[in-house]
Amino acid sequence: MSMRHHRQRLLVLFGLLLVGPAGYSQATSGALSGIVTNQDTGKGIPETVVEAVHQPTGTRYTTVTGPKGRFRIPHARVGGPYTVDAGCPGFHHQQAIFIFVELGNEVRLSFALQPDSADETLYDVADSSLLINPSRIGSISYVGIHTIENLPTLGRRLVDFARTNPFFIVSSHDEDANAVSAAGRSSLYNTLLIDGAVSGDLFGLAETSTPGAGTTPISLDAIRELQLLLAPFDVRQGGFSGGAMNAITRSGSNAWSASLFYYTANDSRAGEGPDDTGDCREEQYGFRLGGPIRQNKLFFFVNTDIEKETRPTGWSIDGTGGQTFGNGQLVEEGQRFRNTLISQYGFDPGGLGQSSGERRSDKVFARLDLNIGDHHSVTLRHNYVDARNGVNRPSSRTYEWPSEAYVLTSKANSTVAQLNSTIGSTMFNELRISHQTISDHRAPRGGVDFPWIVIEDVAGDFTFDFEFEAVTAPSSPFSSLDQKVLEITNDFT
Repeated sequence: MSMRHHRQRLLVLFGLLLVGPAGYSQATSGALSGIVTNQDTGKGIPETVVEAVHQPTGTRYTTVTGPKGRFRIPHARVGGPYTVDAGCPGFHHQQAIFIFVELGNEVRLSFALQPDSADETLYDVADSSLLINPSRIGSISYVGIHTIENLPTLGRRLVDFARTNPFFIVSSHDEDANAVSAAGRSSLYNTLLIDGAVSGDLFGLAETSTPGAGTTPISLDAIRELQLLLAPFDVRQGGFSGGAMNAITRSGSNAWSASLFYYTANDSRAGEGPDDTGDCREEQYGFRLGGPIRQNKLFFFVNTDIEKETRPTGWSIDGTGGQTFGNGQLVEEGQRFRNTLISQYGFDPGGLGQSSGERRSDKVFARLDLNIGDHHSVTLRHNYVDARNGVNRPSSRTYEWPSEAYVLTSKANSTVAQLNSTIGSTMFNELRISHQTISDHRAPRGGVDFPWIVIEDVAGDFTFDFEFEAVTAPSSPFSSLDQKVLEITNDFT
């Protein structure tokens, strides 16, 4: 696609969705539900106050049982442990402890209150969501924090964890290693959500359907859980016909937590083989820190992730590195091609040896959480990505000279404010305002200013098996794409 300083502005206007209790989908949360009964009669106890407290942050959820003793707390904060109390006049309360809520799942509790008896502590009252029940609404799977922290990953990429769902696979025909096909669909039909807010490339410029010049758009250390969606039934989850990855971010709590990481790799650690790997280096390092600003009230979380990589193209004409283009039979033609450009036009397309490309990304994530009483909570977060990626892709048929390389630069800023409100004992409202700016630019590496050159049938045998390409194609130099996205969403349950 050819464009020059093209600006795209997208505005997603306010939408109000009213959804019944049996048909909601938690984009950023889970749920607690159950029944409170009289231990002597087995009948449900109405008007029983049920209070759930998220121990790490002190966040409280309160509801009242209905005529048959049933209760439900939708949109409970992910994680735990929770302490859940049930109490009613004339009965002594019971308490459920060590309750954990998973993303998109519903934890079912059962309380049996004794009239005028001693307080009891209930240890095992939770059942996870059944395979067939109203809270499951489509092909959805979840990757929890335990899996994220323990599953081996070479690149610390989201696609490494998307593979846990058999419908999500890395497309073999895609040139980008972060491109994922969901149920056979092109990666351009996917979308990325961060805490339920759209964070993908709405214009569709990147093969990954995400901004960031091919890098992961958020640090893995900032993610608590990952939700993988395929054809969900909920009308609030749309904007894609392939698959969606919803990353739920970490938050601070009453306890301090921190982590440092550093990973490195280079060609000296590569095993011996028939081809020289070339200059290959990779470094990734960063940290995360979370804790309380005020106990049970205000919390913070920050994360930084820096990645640097130098990788060879994997091909050379003279056989000095990687695979040899043309089986070593085109060295003379390659030298003549280069000498002609230098002597007659004063332009050097690059050497016959293997070249390398560089990629770098800087990611910063920050989040604040505020509990306003027992019925309201506010979340404010910002995600920043500054990425640069040098691209040069020779193949067995086409040799792209180093001068054909181009550089993708991308800067993305995403700010989200979210207000969660519990209204009465059965209603919940989630208001989310998101503003995202993405600036993508593509230019020749080194500022090369020379016409694009294609030499077909380099071998001269009329088989057209091999060709040379030099200088960046005319469709790409100095193109740019700026996107501004405003999303206002209100979900009332």
